[in-house]
This record gives sequence, C-alpha cells and structure tokens, in this order.
Amino acid sequence: MSRTVTVGLIAEGRGDVAVLENILVGLGKELDVEFETDRLIPSEWQDATDQSPKKKGYQEKKPEEFSNWYRVIQACEEGTEIEKYFLVDVQDRIVIIHLDSAECEHTHYDVIRPEKGDDTSAYVTELRKRIINRVKGEMKNISDEVKACCYFAICVEETEAWVLALDLFYEKKDGLTDCIENPKEYLDKRINKHNKFTDKGKRPFFHDNESTKSSNRSNDFAKAKHLQKSRSRNHSLNLFLTDIEQFLA
Repeated sequence: MSRTVTVGLIAEGRGDVAVLENILVGLGKELDVEFETDRLIPSEWQDATDQSPKKKGYQEKKPEEFSNWYRVIQACEEGTEIEKYFLVDVQDRIVIIHLDSAECEHTHYDVIRPEKGDDTSAYVTELRKRIINRVKGEMKNISDEVKACCYFAICVEETEAWVLALDLFYEKKDGLTDCIENPKEYLDKRINKHNKFTDKGKRPFFHDNESTKSSNRSNDFAKAKHLQKSRSRNHSLNLFLTDIEQFLA
C-alpha cells in the first residue's frame, strides 16, 4: 500500500500549480507515494483572467483566487492560510511554496542576485538559498513546527525553465535550462519552430486557459522516467525534488 502525503500549494499562478501537480504525480510514481494536492493560493482554476468581461459567466476575482509573487510573500508574512492548513490532524501534511526568481530584485521581493560565474549550479544554489532565506524571514507569525513542514519550489528564472528540461522541448545546446533568458518566450518559440509539431499538435500548448496550457506542456513530468531525466538538466528543479525526497526518507 502506497504512502499518502497531503500537499497544500501556494504559487504565483494557476499555471505554476499545474506544473507542480504534474511533477508530484511523476515523483509519486517513482517513490510509490500518492500526493493529494490542495490549491491554497490561488485557490481555483477559473478566475477573471480566464474569461472576457464580454462573455457570459464572467465574474470578478475573489482575493483567494488571485496570486503573484507579492501575494505569495504576503501569505508567508501573514501566516494565516498556512497555519490554518495544519489545524487538521493529518500525518504527512506539507505545504509547497512556489516562487520564480525572475522578479527577485523588485521592491518588496528584495533579493540581490549573486554574480553569475562559469558554474551555473553554484549560481542557482546560492540564488535559491537567498530567496528561501528571504521568505523564511517573513514567516514570524508561523510556528516552528509548521515552518518545518514548508518546502520551497524556487524556479530560476521561471517555471518554464523547468518545462524546457523535458525531452519534448530540450536541445543539447541548452545545457542547464536554469539560466535561459526569458524562458517563457523561449518555450513558445521552441514549440513553434519544431517540425515534429503540426499546427493541430501545437494547439494544446497554446490553450487560452493558462492552467490547461501549462498542464499540457508539462504533462511529461507525470512520467517518472521523464522527470528523472529532466532534473539533470535543471538544477533548481533537482534541488526541489531532493528536498521532497529527503522529507519522504
């Protein structure tokens, strides 16, 4: 009988949640663990960004449905949502906190990037450490017991850099995909230029709904063999997976 772990997800956006959920499926297959996810922030797949005001069914966002990097840091500072999640006495319950590093030097994020040298892995490790320490410094309203159950999915530069490590999109010239500039645009261009994608085949990768699009693009993460191969091509993804594996050990 497989082990069950309940995971609360706090992320910058619904697309990031979709990628994380695929990753957890793949990791679960590898380790014989079932991850049951709860979307804490943002809480829903559908919000005002998915529907035009001119279309039937449009509704304004509720506060809990909206997220970005500022909202993630704010949630860690306030602590209410995270603390509340652990009021239920459930064994093997954790929270995963996602942040991209792309805006890390913006006001209120306030993380200074280390110097980029020839060692990409060292740069990624240090930047990730600085972001985690920055967020942990805001978690003063969260008990030590709960903080110990919080894990960090820090994407350098954006979640799309993780997706670019998949066989479907990866090219040897990429090396470690952590430091590809503008990975969101780079991924779009990579999909458009590949001869292996017909116009019909590209459609799922350019879905109007951000969560569906991201889920389709990262679907191969749900396969253990693809996830394991991808982690060797993106150091921040590997560090995140290592943290979760150590929790499960």
